[in-house]
Amino acid sequence: MTRPLAILGSALLLLLGAANLARADEPTAPAVEPTSAPAPVKAPEPVKPREPVKPPEAAKVPEPVKVVLPAQVRGMGRPAVRPNRALGAFAAALLFLPRKMVELIFLASGTAAGLVRDQQVVPRVEELFSPSSGEITIFPTLFLASRQRPSAGVRVLGRLDPFAASLAFGIGGLNDINSEARLRYAVSKPLPIAVDVEGLYDIRSGLQYLGLGQRPDRDCRNNFVGLGTDAECDGKSLVRTARTEPAALYLERRARGIVSLGVRPGENFELFVSSSFLRSAVEDSPDAGTVALSRVFQPGSVLGSSGSTHQFYTEIALRYDTRLTSGRPSSGGLLEGYTGLARGTGDDNLGYFRVGGRAALFIPVLRKSNILSPQITLDGLAPALDSRVPFTNLISQPEFRGFDTRRDYFSAMATIDYRWSLMRYLAARIFLDAAAVASSPAHIFDAPPRIATGFGIDLFGESALLGQLAFSFSADGVRLLLSFGLPPGFGDRQHRY
Repeated sequence: MTRPLAILGSALLLLLGAANLARADEPTAPAVEPTSAPAPVKAPEPVKPREPVKPPEAAKVPEPVKVVLPAQVRGMGRPAVRPNRALGAFAAALLFLPRKMVELIFLASGTAAGLVRDQQVVPRVEELFSPSSGEITIFPTLFLASRQRPSAGVRVLGRLDPFAASLAFGIGGLNDINSEARLRYAVSKPLPIAVDVEGLYDIRSGLQYLGLGQRPDRDCRNNFVGLGTDAECDGKSLVRTARTEPAALYLERRARGIVSLGVRPGENFELFVSSSFLRSAVEDSPDAGTVALSRVFQPGSVLGSSGSTHQFYTEIALRYDTRLTSGRPSSGGLLEGYTGLARGTGDDNLGYFRVGGRAALFIPVLRKSNILSPQITLDGLAPALDSRVPFTNLISQPEFRGFDTRRDYFSAMATIDYRWSLMRYLAARIFLDAAAVASSPAHIFDAPPRIATGFGIDLFGESALLGQLAFSFSADGVRLLLSFGLPPGFGDRQHRY
């Protein structure tokens, strides 16, 4: 009995020893100090099932090419038509000018603007270095006006900061040629400053001279061939005879050099100082016949009608302009004044003083881009002591949008414009001009003013007017004006006279 019990006890001891050895091989967890409350056990996140792997798509087998027999095709047979290259070339030629206009628009920074137009321009700081330096643009110039010879040419603008240059040439005939070269140096610090050096040469024929005064045919200062007399003029010639035309025609050759300095001391102020030398020669216009200058007026009665003149002219001008830009329609105000002195060289006893100015308001109507602009312009000239004034240097009215045919020692002009934007870089306008000339301000109302009204379209850049198409209506007739690259403007006296 004892032997089986011993065998059973030995087996139990062996089993308990194996269990202890297995429990000793397991890692022992660190002892955890008892806390007041056991920490909550976080539930395990559910395991997302794996997406089944899509088997790769089988490569598509290309469909077999179907063969269609000619007998199975229905329709009408037509011969192949090649594009008309001549028509395309013609269309490209028609679009050449608009394309170049757009190119010029983006080149018309403040510096380039002073080279495109005769009006003096001192660019604002933000306009000085736009576009980028190193650009060269070539574009056509065109001028067409009623009763004047048309002219076409080419202008080249180049820029390499801080310099900008312009070369231009135009021709309207054997006796109508103009050429110019300009170089501008412009910097923005410490103030916006522009220095220009220019050389110009032109020949113009078919120019008109009616005589002095608002009504030249009734002005006693004019001595016409083919006398008509009046008691008030003490027997002096007063009225042209029916054998002559209303205007005398002449030709003028001019060579000119100009140096100018422009400074912008304030955001809205511009100061200009310029000096020029001019050599001018006048003669009868070729093929003028009975309306030549020497056959309409008594010999020697028109100063400067023969021979040549040589003069130095120096001018100082100040402008206050609150508009953001003079190109697109902008609100603001403008006030400008100038004075100048001319003296002949050598034996030429030419000499005179010139003074004038203008004032304008630019008032927005309904929209910021709709601008109503009233403006008044005054110009005066006085001979220096014992000096003469050639008729080509007398005050004229190039801003008058009728026919600029009056000359005298004093001019007054009032205008009102309504201008609005049609699209970017394009604006329309309607206008009314009233202009008069006289021997002095006291006689400016002796004769009624000339009136011109009309409408037009302007092409403009950010800093300058680049071109225009305008129609005006006055007692002298209908005038058409088309210009691109050569727009007129106030402030170009150094180029005008």
